[in-house]
Amino acid sequence: MARRRHDWPTIFLEFVQGYPQEDGSTRWPTLKDISDKYGIKHSQVRRRASDKTDGSPKGLNWYEHRSRYVALMEQKRLEAAAAARARAATKFDEDCLSIANHGMLNLKARFLELQAGAVKGPGGKIISMPSAKPSELHLISNALLNFQKAGRLVLGEPTEVSDTRVGGGFSITQMTPEERKKRIDEMLNRQELLRQTGYVDTDS
Repeated sequence: MARRRHDWPTIFLEFVQGYPQEDGSTRWPTLKDISDKYGIKHSQVRRRASDKTDGSPKGLNWYEHRSRYVALMEQKRLEAAAAARARAATKFDEDCLSIANHGMLNLKARFLELQAGAVKGPGGKIISMPSAKPSELHLISNALLNFQKAGRLVLGEPTEVSDTRVGGGFSITQMTPEERKKRIDEMLNRQELLRQTGYVDTDS
């Protein structure tokens, strides 16, 4: 009677990689499970599992191969999770930059409306802005600073704005109307430059 031949490479892979379940888990067969499934004597399966010449790389028994396989799968799972978090973080940054950009554009439109009603003196110097309440200018300036800080943070730039001409810092709400206009224009012009150079997505 011819000796029955077994598909040991397939049996080896089943033991090492296990059986995927419908719930996404893996059932890890025992040597007895393998013996019962293929009708092989348990002692024969046990000897084969202890043989370090099966599989690749060689020099490992079946249990060692399984441990290496599980570690590899866990590493891939962690890498996939890290990549997913990185994609989510990138999308979040893009959304924040888009919000900051649109917010500054809306503030610019409102500021231009207020500027149109400004009273100017000799040389076009703004003397006052009758249509602009101090509280609204305060809100606009604070909103601009916050939008600017959000955009700079996303771009990896320092978020603290300073002006060395006034000793290392400034308060935009304490400026004259002309100084305030100049400072806000600088912020808006910088935003325009970012948009022109591709750092800001105006279509989102």
